[in-house]
Amino acid sequence: MQWDMPAEESGGTLRVSAELAANEVVTRLLGDNQQLREALRQSNLALRQRCEEMEGWQRRTREEREFLSSRFQEARSLVERLAQENHSLQGLVNGPASSSNHSCSSSQTEDLQGRPAKNGPHDGPQTLDQRERKRVEETDQHTQTLPPRSLPVEDANEFPQLLKSHKEKLEEGMRELRRKNEELERHRDEGEKERERMHCCIVQLQAKLAQAQANSVAEEAVQHRSEAQHSSDWYRELEEKLDYLQKSSAQRDRTEAHLKQKDKECAQIAKDCDALKAQATSLLGELKERQSCLEKSEHERKMLEDKKKLTQLQHAYTCLFRDYDSKLKSEGGDLCSRLEEAERALALKQDLIDKLKEEVEQLKGSLETVPVLTAQEALLKLLAGLEPDRADATAKAGGDQATDFGQELPGPRLGVGMDCCVIPLRHGGLSLVQTTDFFYPLVEDPYMMGRIACANVLSDLYAMGITECDNMLMLLSVSQKMNDKDRERVMPLMIQGFRDAAEEGGTSVTGGQTVINPWIIVGGVASVVCQPNEFIMPDGAVPGDVLVLTKPLGTQVAVNAHQWLDQPERWNRIKLVVTKEEVKEAYQEAMFSMASLNRTAAGLMHKFQAHAATDVTGFGLLGHANNLAAQQRNEVAFVIHNLPILAKMTAISKACGNLFNLVQGTSAETSGGLLVCLPREQAAKFCSEMKSQSSAAGGPGVAGGAWIIGIVEKGDRRARIIDKPRIIEVPPRGSQAANQDNSSTSPAPSPNLS
Repeated sequence: MQWDMPAEESGGTLRVSAELAANEVVTRLLGDNQQLREALRQSNLALRQRCEEMEGWQRRTREEREFLSSRFQEARSLVERLAQENHSLQGLVNGPASSSNHSCSSSQTEDLQGRPAKNGPHDGPQTLDQRERKRVEETDQHTQTLPPRSLPVEDANEFPQLLKSHKEKLEEGMRELRRKNEELERHRDEGEKERERMHCCIVQLQAKLAQAQANSVAEEAVQHRSEAQHSSDWYRELEEKLDYLQKSSAQRDRTEAHLKQKDKECAQIAKDCDALKAQATSLLGELKERQSCLEKSEHERKMLEDKKKLTQLQHAYTCLFRDYDSKLKSEGGDLCSRLEEAERALALKQDLIDKLKEEVEQLKGSLETVPVLTAQEALLKLLAGLEPDRADATAKAGGDQATDFGQELPGPRLGVGMDCCVIPLRHGGLSLVQTTDFFYPLVEDPYMMGRIACANVLSDLYAMGITECDNMLMLLSVSQKMNDKDRERVMPLMIQGFRDAAEEGGTSVTGGQTVINPWIIVGGVASVVCQPNEFIMPDGAVPGDVLVLTKPLGTQVAVNAHQWLDQPERWNRIKLVVTKEEVKEAYQEAMFSMASLNRTAAGLMHKFQAHAATDVTGFGLLGHANNLAAQQRNEVAFVIHNLPILAKMTAISKACGNLFNLVQGTSAETSGGLLVCLPREQAAKFCSEMKSQSSAAGGPGVAGGAWIIGIVEKGDRRARIIDKPRIIEVPPRGSQAANQDNSSTSPAPSPNLS
């Protein structure tokens, strides 16, 4: 370690050996040393700057003294000139008589002019002032004692006044000069004191600087010695650690070599294991082959035995039939003919059985729809006699037994079989439109169940294009199996939901009926009195119309799938095609769809000139489409091509073996949408308006709107679904798919619908 002291004032730099250059302690010491040197350099620069400032102040003070001295010389020359003028004026006043005095005063003035130069600039003003004052006093006395005789008497008063004023001006000038002289003396004294104080400060700073340099050098020397000692100790420790690391690295190399040897041994063992596994696999394969050969041989042996037994049995039967034929031939031909006829009848029956089996296989998917359609047909036949128009038509052979009520009151009339009954009233050409409906609970939320029941009742009015309801009654059956606590909690919520839905539809509940029953039943009655132009009769469909559905299908499947979450044996049937989260989302969507009113669609039916409509509920889409087609005045048929279904419900229905017949169109719906017959040019506008109003009412992501599902063509007043209808998956509200603008939500009529 050595010092390198360059010629610059920035200080020396410390050079260290290469082995200590990377030492942390040495590096820190070098950094501290550099910081100390930088601090000393900055201190020296500050002192130098301060000294330069003092020298500048002294130079400015010296210049100010020289300037004041020159000003004092000018003032003294001015006083002397004034004194000469005063003396000349006195000479004029005294006249020739005072010539001797003038000579004396001129000599005195010369003395005065010579003395100030000898006294110097410091005591000159005081001597000049005393002599001038003395000379002025003598002049005044002399003037008072010897007045001039050469001047007139009237000018004698004015001239002393002139001299007096001139004297006052001279005294004032002398006072001003004395004041300036005093200020100059005071400034000079202050400058001397400031210079002495700065000199003392410079001496002290120089002493402190010398002491600080001496102390810093000593401290640096001690510190460097201690750091050097510490660095040497640290260097020894580093050498010891280096030796230990070298020994450790050697040990590590030996350990790594040993590990490599062990790895090679492990790899060899793994290879041996693989070879043994391959041998075991081959042995197992051979064992399986031998077992299969044994099984085949055993099976062949059994087959041979069976063949032998069958051959023996055939031989025995052949012998028996030979004996029997010979016996029959011996007995006569009548029995033979009878036997042949029996064989032919048996063959015909077998063919008939095969055909029936084929028909059963073909109709296996629609077997469950037969009871529903049969029940619907039986219900229509049972209620047909209650309708006055149809009873009148079927009882023509009985004479005048039919009622004439329909002819007494003019106006449109609609009886049983459709959504509402339309009854003309006796006054004002008005009609009473009324409906009733009830069912069992479907969802777990009693409040939502009340809303669904009310929406289901009002949908019958909305299918007629009626948007306003005058009155509603609620029908409620309370289960006798419920305790008082559950009844007090559930029933008020169900009633509240029914009432809120009625208020949303612009009506109110004014009464109803409540009974005790083994099951909970909820429903109601809706009534409205309106003009004929306020409702649309469901019988005006014409060929070329388009079928539009305003709610997706699959609510029954969603509700049942949600119930199956707690039934493992049923959940196992559908868990491969749907997740629990998707089932819960579909259940929520189905519940909100059933609780939504069809009031918007009813209003748009008038705007877009709908020809007929019905609501899709218990008989499913195909059942209600058949019912609507049978009601038409024209010979038309409904052909359905598209099926909008809640997402994942089609897969669940197929996984259950078409238990619900969702794709076949007979799956029951609760509070479903409206099936509307619209003119072809108005259908797309109707769907677009439905979608926009549903989004505005429920916000983005609501699974609302309408779908074109089929056409109306000339036919036999029936409805059908094509063999492979297009399935439109309707995502639940709030999902990403529902937020996107899917063009399939309201497709324009495609060419295959014409």
